[in-house]
This record gives sequence, structure tokens and C-alpha cells, in this order.
Amino acid sequence: MASNIESVRAWLRTCPELVETNYFQVDYINDDPTCYAIYSSPSPISYKLDITGETYIATEQTQNFYFGVSLPFGRNISQNMANINALEQVIEWIYQQNAIKNYPKLKEGKVINIMPTLTPYPMAQGANAALYRISLQMKYRRI
Repeated sequence: MASNIESVRAWLRTCPELVETNYFQVDYINDDPTCYAIYSSPSPISYKLDITGETYIATEQTQNFYFGVSLPFGRNISQNMANINALEQVIEWIYQQNAIKNYPKLKEGKVINIMPTLTPYPMAQGANAALYRISLQMKYRRI
């Protein structure tokens, strides 16, 4: 089975707002407009203490990701608004997947939820494209 980031990437790939033929990278994105990437982000590892004082990894864990999209960008207000609207549709799709409990299949556990933690924003801007990001947090139960 795939790593957590590969599983989240494959799950996001099923979002109807994303174009199937666009590149979808891991921890890397081209400058070309209309390509996607999922980035790993530092996440705490939760530990518990048992009654004998021994430390063990907690059953419930959290993993953070960034979903990045390179989109056409510039003076055209309607294009920039369309970019934000498209990314808001991705967030809406994520909410819908949570409602029906449709989650990625994980190698090391079972997803409890995946929630956006920051709204979409242009993180970096070039002459003709901008890199937009959505922050995501996945809670899962280790098996």
C-alpha cells in the first residue's frame, strides 16, 4: 500500500474540480500554469504515557499537508477570481467527502477526517502564474 502522502494525492486526484490530464506532483510544482502538487508539512507525532511511565506512540495522529496549484495569474481580475472560486470548490468537495466518510486508504491506519485549515491564497506569484495553496490536516487512527 502507498505512503500517506501518496494516498492523499490519489484521493485528491478524484476531485472533479481538478483536471485529470494536469500534472500532479509530490513536494514539487512546475512554473507552468495548471499543475498540482501535494506537499508534506511538519506535523507533531503524538505520544502517550502508560501507568508504568513508559512512552508509546498514540493511536490517534495528525498529519499536515499543503495542496498547491499553479494557475494563470495577472492583471485580469476575472481570472484571479476564477482561481479562488475553483479552489473554494476543492474545499467544498473535501467537506462533502468528510460528510460521506470517503477518505484515502492508508497503509498505517484509518482516516478520521481531512479538513482544510487555511483558505486558498496565492503563496508565490510570477509573471503569468501564481502558486495557490490550501492547508490540509488529516487525523487518522493507527492500526
